[in-house]
Amino acid sequence: MDESTTEPKPPRREWAVTFSTLTIMAGCLIAAAVLTALVYVALAGVPEEELLAAGITVPGARVAFTVGGAAFAAFLLLGPAIGFVLTWLLREVRNQSVHVLVFAAAGAALGVVTAFVLGVPEIAFMTAGLVGASSAAGRAAISPFARV
Repeated sequence: MDESTTEPKPPRREWAVTFSTLTIMAGCLIAAAVLTALVYVALAGVPEEELLAAGITVPGARVAFTVGGAAFAAFLLLGPAIGFVLTWLLREVRNQSVHVLVFAAAGAALGVVTAFVLGVPEIAFMTAGLVGASSAAGRAAISPFARV
C-alpha cells in the first residue's frame, strides 16, 4: 500500500486544564478533610440518646473520625482515577466552575452508591450531599493551581 495515499491523522488536541500530581493528591486530601469535618458537624449536635436509639454506642466524634479515616483512604485510592476520568470527559472545557459542578455531581452519585454498598440506603441522600460537597470543595481548592 502506498503511504502517500493514506490520510494524515488529525493533530492530537491538548487538554484545556491540567494539574501536577502533587496538586491532585492535595485536592484529594482536602476533600477527605472536608468530609470528615462535615460528618463531625453533622454528628456534633445529635444527643447521645438519639445515637443510642440508632444503635450507635460510641460518641459521635469517634464515628466522624472513623468515617474520616475511611474517607482519606478512599479519596487517596479512588480520587485520582475518578478525577482523571472526569477531567478526560471535560478535556476541552476551560471553565473551572463547570469542573467543580461536575465533581460535585460525581461525588453525590458516589455518595449514594457508597450508602447502598454499605447496606444503609436510609442515609443515601445524606452521604450524597456530604460526599458531593467535599468533592466540590477539593476541586475548587486546587483550581488556582490549574494549568489552563
